Amino acid sequence: MIREFLKKNNFPNTYDSFIKEDTREKVTMTKNELTRLLGIDALMKRNAKNKAFTTMLDMICDFLMLSKEATNGVSYPKTSSIQITESKMESSEEKKTMKKDVV
Repeated sequence: MIREFLKKNNFPNTYDSFIKEDTREKVTMTKNELTRLLGIDALMKRNAKNKAFTTMLDMICDFLMLSKEATNGVSYPKTSSIQITESKMESSEEKKTMKKDVV
């Protein structure tokens, strides 16, 4: 998403620096796979109709800003990727509680 944002918003030097400095393992994922993983199918469909945003990052940022304004925070959608994150957070909290009990 970052590469797409930099390319489409005409930041060639920043894009080149990002590519040079990015030492992560290269993962190939299609836009459709990323959309499903993030659970943003509805946002993508809405944007396909009105073409308000040129990048996924712009679209997600806009959604988060609107959510923050509307709810005084961000509500997380109940998708598999978020549930995994929540369960990891819960198990982390359980470990902390268990450590406190042991000590």
